[in-house]
Amino acid sequence: MLIAIAVTFAQKSVVSYWEILVGMAVGGSFRAVAARRVKMTAMPQMVALFNGVGGGAAALISLARVSRSGSSDPGRLHGDISVSIMLSALIGSISFAGSMVAFAKLQELIQGRPIVYPGQQAVNAAAPRGRRRRGSGDRCRRRAAVADRGRDRSARCSSASSSCSRSAAPTCRS
Repeated sequence: MLIAIAVTFAQKSVVSYWEILVGMAVGGSFRAVAARRVKMTAMPQMVALFNGVGGGAAALISLARVSRSGSSDPGRLHGDISVSIMLSALIGSISFAGSMVAFAKLQELIQGRPIVYPGQQAVNAAAPRGRRRRGSGDRCRRRAAVADRGRDRSARCSSASSSCSRSAAPTCRS
């Protein structure tokens, strides 16, 4: 945090150091009071709130950057700048939303059941999957691991090598 403050103050584009210091004093005093008054058992809720505020601030800063684009053609940004702004807004808003849900669940404001919405199955079906196709080596390793539970090494190796090659189940080598 000290590095971030030093880099911010070192920039030539800073207009008013006074405003930054007042903001730091107000935010720091709020956090200091909250840290003193919150019980240790409620610390996870406070951490979720502070994390959410940070994510929300990142999203709002990225939106402010879009509105103050310095290009000659309003509404048009360079590719690298627009990608960084979009990622900041996306990650910040996801962090904010997730932290608020975490706070609400920890505070027992909402129940622990999954949150569902109409049309969620269609959205889940349309969402890209990150799974890769598993090869025979993974299947044989899983089979060897299952056979390993409750058996000795020789039983595992004989059951794993019955349908898999020795190279696919490397834990069975003698």
